[in-house]
Amino acid sequence: MIYSIILIPTSLLFYFMGVTGLVSTIIVGITGLLYLLASIQLYIKCNRKAALQLMFASFFYLPIVLIAICADKL
Repeated sequence: MIYSIILIPTSLLFYFMGVTGLVSTIIVGITGLLYLLASIQLYIKCNRKAALQLMFASFFYLPIVLIAICADKL
């Protein structure tokens, strides 16, 4: 859960460095919060279903973020 908390401000650095725009920042922020919620659910419940949800959230997080950053630069 600590890593997903650190992930949000780290992924927003692209906007503050001027690499991407506001649209990708919003998308990255929302997906980061959803990933954080999945990790909090795992921390609270500590069961197989929550672990699978976090795993699938991680599968979708990175492609969505990368597509948002690349699309915002185009």
